[in-house]
Amino acid sequence: VCLPGSFSETGLVTCRPCPEGAYQPAHGATECLLCEDGLTTNSSGSANASECFPWDACFANRITCNNGGHCAAQNNAISCLCAPGFSGQHCEINMPDCLPFSCQNN
Repeated sequence: VCLPGSFSETGLVTCRPCPEGAYQPAHGATECLLCEDGLTTNSSGSANASECFPWDACFANRITCNNGGHCAAQNNAISCLCAPGFSGQHCEINMPDCLPFSCQNN
């Protein structure tokens, strides 16, 4: 018998985890329940509807922004918005304090 978070299409074959975007709270299920529109889960094998959360392009694409940067999905593009003093695709570059200005007297 399959545990919550998994299913067996016939009840006779090996149990499989519910895919991302679905869950199953019952034992012995033959299918998983889909999260409501606009919601997904963060992994396979979810057992409860409370594991469904709003779909986020940054999360779905596993975008990580470093050094206090924040991921933003705008105009069909995903990018990191870096905190002051950092740059790079994932805010991984620590910019010298004087840039973009030139320092005088070292």
